[in-house]
Amino acid sequence: MILLTNDDGITAPSLRELKKILSETTECFVIAPHDQKSASAHAISLGYDIEVSKYSYDDAFFGFQVKGTPVDCVKLALCELLKEPPQLIISGVNRGPNTGVSVYYSGTVAAAREGLIAGIPSIAVSMCSFDFDDFTYAHTLIKKIVPTVLHNGLPAGIMLNINIPPCAADDIKGIKITKQAHSRFIERYVKKGENEKSTLYALAGELELVDDEQNNDEQAVKDGYVSITPLHLDLTSFAAFKDIERLVRQ
Repeated sequence: MILLTNDDGITAPSLRELKKILSETTECFVIAPHDQKSASAHAISLGYDIEVSKYSYDDAFFGFQVKGTPVDCVKLALCELLKEPPQLIISGVNRGPNTGVSVYYSGTVAAAREGLIAGIPSIAVSMCSFDFDDFTYAHTLIKKIVPTVLHNGLPAGIMLNINIPPCAADDIKGIKITKQAHSRFIERYVKKGENEKSTLYALAGELELVDDEQNNDEQAVKDGYVSITPLHLDLTSFAAFKDIERLVRQ
């Protein structure tokens, strides 16, 4: 059984189509946020109640909607709603890229990461555009990968972060196994309005690639390749151990 979730909300057409395709061969269980929860990162709803309800599409039960975060969805599925753990968790297909520094902000990636924390093979999938509406290749790729992952699992302690260029299947040049790009957002806040009591701001900005290494997720997508980046949980910089030891011993 596969657990499907996302951060674009349970009404996202890509989630609906993905369930339809995968349900042809595998049982799927859907639990997703009630509404848009992009850039919610690994946030959880702590200290207040979470509302969960059934969601129907075309007069048929589709899944459960949660007034909470993508990580809330995975936790609720694993702790409360599923009788047994799923064999695989798929988060997506997200609208917009989750490459480079966006990995840290992404609710899509965080949902898959929560699965990894629970020891379940997990995959985050993103279409690197907010405007491109053809998810055919993305769904075909997922359908191709799923049987192998269900049969063999993934390497211990690893989740996959897949990013797909926004182009027709015939224009995709191939698949690259990549590193996470070293990037950052050059940010600014745009004043949207103000009154005597408050001011309204909206975050804006552009992504900047900090390094020029070619085998990274952002460059691969830019060049027309699907990027598959294996991610793990341990953020420890082992290379810095000696430098930190010298720092604290001075």
